Amino acid sequence: LGAAGASELRGVLEAAGASSSESARATAGAGASSYAGAIAVARWLVESAGFTGSDVAQMLRACPSLLRANESAVGEAARTVEFLLELGMKKGEMRRVARAQPQLLLSEPSDFPIFDTGACPAVLATTNGGPLAPNAPPAVRDLVDLLRSVGVREKHIKAMVLRWPQLVDIEVARMLAVTDFLAKIPGFWDAQFATPVGLGSLYRQAPWLLAANVADQLAPAVDFLASECGIDDLEKVVRAYPRCLISDVAEMRAVIQTLRGFGVQDADLGRLVESFPLVFGLDPAHMEAVVAYWTSLGVAPDDVARVARAFPSLLGVSLDTMRFAVAFLREIGVNNIGRFVTRLPPVLAYDVETVLRPKMQFAVLHALSVYDVVRFPAYFSYPLDTVIKPRAEFLLATRNCKFTLATLGLNVVLTPSDADFARLVKASPAAYADFKLKYTTTPPPPRGRQQPRAPPTPKQQQQQQQLRRQTNPPPDPRPPADRPDDDDDDARRPRPFPKMSGVTPAPPPTPATTPFRRLLSGSFASRMPTAGR
Repeated sequence: LGAAGASELRGVLEAAGASSSESARATAGAGASSYAGAIAVARWLVESAGFTGSDVAQMLRACPSLLRANESAVGEAARTVEFLLELGMKKGEMRRVARAQPQLLLSEPSDFPIFDTGACPAVLATTNGGPLAPNAPPAVRDLVDLLRSVGVREKHIKAMVLRWPQLVDIEVARMLAVTDFLAKIPGFWDAQFATPVGLGSLYRQAPWLLAANVADQLAPAVDFLASECGIDDLEKVVRAYPRCLISDVAEMRAVIQTLRGFGVQDADLGRLVESFPLVFGLDPAHMEAVVAYWTSLGVAPDDVARVARAFPSLLGVSLDTMRFAVAFLREIGVNNIGRFVTRLPPVLAYDVETVLRPKMQFAVLHALSVYDVVRFPAYFSYPLDTVIKPRAEFLLATRNCKFTLATLGLNVVLTPSDADFARLVKASPAAYADFKLKYTTTPPPPRGRQQPRAPPTPKQQQQQQQLRRQTNPPPDPRPPADRPDDDDDDARRPRPFPKMSGVTPAPPPTPATTPFRRLLSGSFASRMPTAGR
């Protein structure tokens, strides 16, 4: 019976498009005495659900339990597929989820005791059925009930399952334990209504958090962040970098020790992590290489700690990006790179071709030099299209203003707000706001396109027709025998250029009337220096 059933199952798969090797691998080593349930499920998936033979073969190979299923599994598979489609999934998306988690097609009782932890009082997520999705299979129903209770909509549940199909295979007890633990973090619990707040958006961002282990991962990570790092706003850190909850505490402690080695004080560690939680994702070896490069540029050790504290994201910038920026600064003539970087540390992360070079070219066009940029390095930090260009053009467009970008200075023009800048140049803030709006919203002229020519006037049309009649004379009415031969001198003689009425041809230039000759004639020629001089 087993051999005959396996052969029949392979025939069903190959008839649906699976290759012989795929069907053989799907039934190899199953050890089932009868394949009646697997054959029934495979036929239903192929004929009614739109699966291909390759899809079913991949599912059977990933989940051998399907080969030992009974014939009642067809109903469970049908309910699973129908519920996934009700969530808004397309057939292709549903097939992708089923291929990733084929065990969804089976209804298996849970071995974990489920109880209400208080974190989700609106849902009783049990394998016996939830109030919101009574017709769904147990695993998917419990997941949907829990996610809905924390504020996740159905369309977002669909996106979460498509993004991380392993989500539907998590035990309900584990998901409830994670939700109960995270709700105790300040910011994730509303004491007034006794419900979790913001966990839905967190789960949408990081659905794999529902599979975390509370005792081994979440609790040690939260204790480390709160006690050793001194973080006050833990919710902000978790939302910005959810992976810190499942990261190894030893790896995060190594990052903190590296920051302390740079001179960052313990009192500043909490604020540093809150401003840039992704610091826990950086490699300590790369951070040390970045700081060593800063030191080679001439940045003092005390300034290294200040830069790392104020701009921790620079510790993750690649060394090649920094080298390109430093090469550009040396190219334009900056000598003291260390002082320039200390005054504007983000310059090391700016792109040369899209940020630094266009701004320097604009400064040169407005009679500014590298000396002006060195005096005010923050010039590179201001947006070119929305701040620098509008203010420089407004100075040129204002008639009663005698100042320019070069005469006033970069710091005077760029540091004030829009209203203060308008008062500085003796203009109303409303006038500058209107000018800036028109300047920034006017689209540039299209490149590679020429403006359409205006239609010719009646006089121009008449001249064009007359020119065509003169340049294209009517055909010779004489018969071919009376026409001159090609060897005739009169036939080879070139015709004179047709004359146009009202147009007097200019006389040919003479040496006396040539502009260059006229320039050299007279007393001016005697005053020109010779080549020897």
